[in-house]
Amino acid sequence: MAKTPSGQATARPFRCSGCSKSFTRQENLKRHIHTHHKGSQARSFQCSFCDARFARSDLRKRHTLNFHSSSSHPEQQNPSSAPNSGSIVNATAALPQASPPAAVSPTLEPPIGLATPALKVGSYVPGSDTLSDTASDIASINAFYTAFLPSFPIIHRGMFEALSASGSMQNAIICIGALYCQRGTGSQPRIPLFESTCVAMQKYVEQNRSRYQQLWVLQTFLLLEFFGLFAGDHASFQRARRIHRDLVDAIRMLQMSHEGTNRSSIDDMIDEAEDESETSFLANLQSLETRWQEFAERESRKRCVYTLYVLDSQIAIMCNHRPMLSPLEIKYDLPCVEEAWLARSAHLWAMCQRRHYAENNGQVIIFESPPSQGFFYDASQTLLNSVDEMNLPPKLRLLKASPFSAIVLVMQLQIMTRELVHASCLVDRSKATKRNCSLLSDTQCRQKLRAMKSIAEMVPSQAFQPSDITSKNTLDLPPEEVPLWHFFRVLWHYTAITSWYPDALLLGGIVESSLPRAVATAHRLAMSNNLPDNDEIELENYAFHILDYLNVALQGLSKPSLQLPPFLEHPFITFLGFKLGLLGRCLLSGGINDMAKKPSPFGLGLRLCHKAIIDNIMSCVDGWPSQSSPARRWSIVAEQHDATPGIEKCETAFVAWLIEALKLRSCWPVGRVAAATLEAGQG
Repeated sequence: MAKTPSGQATARPFRCSGCSKSFTRQENLKRHIHTHHKGSQARSFQCSFCDARFARSDLRKRHTLNFHSSSSHPEQQNPSSAPNSGSIVNATAALPQASPPAAVSPTLEPPIGLATPALKVGSYVPGSDTLSDTASDIASINAFYTAFLPSFPIIHRGMFEALSASGSMQNAIICIGALYCQRGTGSQPRIPLFESTCVAMQKYVEQNRSRYQQLWVLQTFLLLEFFGLFAGDHASFQRARRIHRDLVDAIRMLQMSHEGTNRSSIDDMIDEAEDESETSFLANLQSLETRWQEFAERESRKRCVYTLYVLDSQIAIMCNHRPMLSPLEIKYDLPCVEEAWLARSAHLWAMCQRRHYAENNGQVIIFESPPSQGFFYDASQTLLNSVDEMNLPPKLRLLKASPFSAIVLVMQLQIMTRELVHASCLVDRSKATKRNCSLLSDTQCRQKLRAMKSIAEMVPSQAFQPSDITSKNTLDLPPEEVPLWHFFRVLWHYTAITSWYPDALLLGGIVESSLPRAVATAHRLAMSNNLPDNDEIELENYAFHILDYLNVALQGLSKPSLQLPPFLEHPFITFLGFKLGLLGRCLLSGGINDMAKKPSPFGLGLRLCHKAIIDNIMSCVDGWPSQSSPARRWSIVAEQHDATPGIEKCETAFVAWLIEALKLRSCWPVGRVAAATLEAGQG
């Protein structure tokens, strides 16, 4: 049956750039290119003495020795066959190369001598803006590199140059970088530039849906989505949600959630080197530079998919939307160690690979057959069911050097917890019961905490130690990894707390449509003191389960009168800090205040457990407890006015500290919105 043109475009998304042929699978497209387009990039190494072309330089060298050894002319490499040393952002040789969306803001002209990618599409337009605007854009790009990219690792620094990127990608980078440049000035985010860039990118992919496979398109959309989610206004959040839905649909339609559609380099080498011995094949896959470029491309695609999953989870946590991506869909291996990802040269990358994988039988790790349900699902199941760290697979032992992998696994446990609580609201809560909190069962809680304990034992111990948050070097970790480990620490403790204290939005079935509304609703629910009933869960046991986690997590928010460095100010961590601060306020104003009215078995006043809770929560107001600080001062204050007025004084001081800490997180609008919500509640 003949297909309509629109149906064919949907059923055959892989289109040849050299002719009008379309295919349902990328493997078929690769075979077609090898057969009918030998002059394409698939075989870029051409023989200097005949028309033969090869995908690898060593195959061309072997061909020359076998068939042209008598020639007196030295071998000369075709200039077009040199590996591209520029950006890999647009490296999609098997896809049609149409013009990218026009730059909305003036694109920056690349400096003289900067290598422009051979597969670059479109042309650069010299900046027509004033010198001050151009300087401002360059400052925004630099701020993006130093303050934002370390905590959002989807762009490979060694293979990417922002000044030679497409205009739309430059605009997305400038939108984010400008927030860090305008820190503390009260300037509004660059919403018009964001809106126009989104429109241009949407028009670009609507012409051909397969353009979502281009790496720079994926990266640009993810940057735009992140900016829209945390820009602080309703319209940008809704546009970011549309970008998110389109990306999820494209990944499913184009089969981009697993390695099979992107293993072109290894598949080509296997096809063309069947007569080579296994030892030679493993020892000489390709030249070191080419292998590094291929690693950067594959790892960038993998990290884009995992970043989309993390953003999907963040939307679910902030606004109580149901997740759109399942861990079962992602068949990629876990992200690589961060040192290999951050390597700026092929030599450094090779040294890192040997150092990290030599201890864990690297060849087995690299060429291990993936489980049927994917490495991501397999890793989660291993953590949930393993009781011995020695039985963990080698890949998981590399978590000590891979903070991004640790974040992904903890985020998966957080979403799993939300799904279990959501199910318990429908199954375990009877209609006649007025129970206002649904908790995990003891078995589920133990299993989750065992998985989190396994992760905590595999990551560096420094990632959990309180430190001076003003410097990258105080954690005794690689400086480039500190922002991700900081993100991991707060997320890990928040996930542990949700084992006993589920999200109020989740329990109430409230779904919000923007970040400001989610902040306002979280504050309203916290003011209602939505804590478990005393007859169901004793307050002392309930509070002490989460108290240690809460105290450490609040350390990631700020210190009194001390502004965080920009590289640690992640907007999602600001939101989590706001919710954790509300939890601390609930423990002060709600539970303890009610329990304080009950007589103490040892006489009048607060009981010892109440004093310990007050001192622990209030420690963030005067700095973290140390040997020289009075750790019990606030419990004494609470007892000076028959308990209840004293606790109200503690609560007022705690809220004032929380507002100040949120205001100090001034790069993204999240802190300002949360602080304004708390101030309005105080008034």
